Amino acid sequence: MSRLEAVIRHKFGAIKKSKGKKGIEYIVRCPKCGKKKLYINPDAGAYICYKGCMSGVLSDLMDVDKANIIIGTPPPPTPLPSNVQPPGVVSELGRLPSDHVAIRYIVGRGFDPQELNDKFGVRYCVSGRVFSNIFNTSNTLLFPIWMGGTVVGWQSRLLYNPDKLEDAQCQALGYAKDEDGDWVKPPKYFTSPGMEKGRVLFNYDVAQRSDVVVICEGPLDAIAVGGCGVATLGKGVTEYQARLVKAYWRAAVILLDPGDADEEMLKLEAQLICTVPTVRVQLKGYKDAGEAPRYDIWKQIFESGDAKGIKLDQYRINI
Repeated sequence: MSRLEAVIRHKFGAIKKSKGKKGIEYIVRCPKCGKKKLYINPDAGAYICYKGCMSGVLSDLMDVDKANIIIGTPPPPTPLPSNVQPPGVVSELGRLPSDHVAIRYIVGRGFDPQELNDKFGVRYCVSGRVFSNIFNTSNTLLFPIWMGGTVVGWQSRLLYNPDKLEDAQCQALGYAKDEDGDWVKPPKYFTSPGMEKGRVLFNYDVAQRSDVVVICEGPLDAIAVGGCGVATLGKGVTEYQARLVKAYWRAAVILLDPGDADEEMLKLEAQLICTVPTVRVQLKGYKDAGEAPRYDIWKQIFESGDAKGIKLDQYRINI
C-alpha cells in the first residue's frame, strides 16, 4: 500500500481502485452525499464526486473533508522547560526515509507521517534514555504535551506490543526476568516523569481552534479524530480535565475506548452535560478510534449527535 493510499483509506474508509484513461483512480465514499461516487486521481491531482457534490484539486481534498471543517496548525516550537526531563535525541518524522521502521509503522496504521509531524508535533526518538529501570525511549514515537504554548511533558510509545512478544524476542531485546522467571516487559506507553497526567490533555492547544472537542484516551486516538481530538493519556478522566473542557469548548464528544471505559464515559458525561452539549459515542466496528478511518469516526459522531438532537455541524470543527 502506498503512502497516499494509506492516507486516503484513513480519511475516507474502504477504497476501490479503477484504471481509466487518466490512470489509476481511487473511488471512495463522498463525505457530503455519503455515496461511493468520489473519484480521486493522483496523476491528475484532482477529485470529483459524480453526484455533483464537490470537485477540485487533490491537496484541498486531503486538507478539508467536510463543509465547516477547518485545519489547525501546531503552536510554535519552544524548548523543553527545565523541569521536563528530555527523552533523548529526537528527529522530525519528515527526515526519516520511507522505509524507516517508524514510518512503516505509522503508514501501516493508516496515518500520514507528515500530518503527525506538522500538525501534532510527533517526533521519533533516535537515541533515548532508560526510565524507571524498565522503559527505554529509544526507537519510540514521542507525543509532546502542549498546554498554553508550552511543552509541559511528553508521552512515548513503543512501535510494537510487548505483550505479544515471544521468549526469543524478549531475550533479544534484553528484558530481565522476575523472581518467578517471567519476563519483565515495559508498558506500551510511558509518560515523562513529573508530569501530572490528570492535569493535561494531549493536543489541547491545537484543539482550541475548534468549537467542538472530542475526548479520547490515547494520542493516536486523538490524531485519528483530527485537530479537535484530545487525549486524557489513560482510561481515567479527572475532574480537572473535565473542568478544562467546560471552560473552553462549546460542545463535547466523548469517544473513550469501549468496554472497560464505559464507566468513565458515563462519569464524564455527567460532569459535562449540565455545562456544554455532550455526545457520547460508542464507536462501532473498531477496537478504538486509532484503528478507524477518520471519515467513519466522523460519520458515527454526527449520527450520534443527530440521534441526541445535537447538530454538531453547526459548530466550527477543526479536523
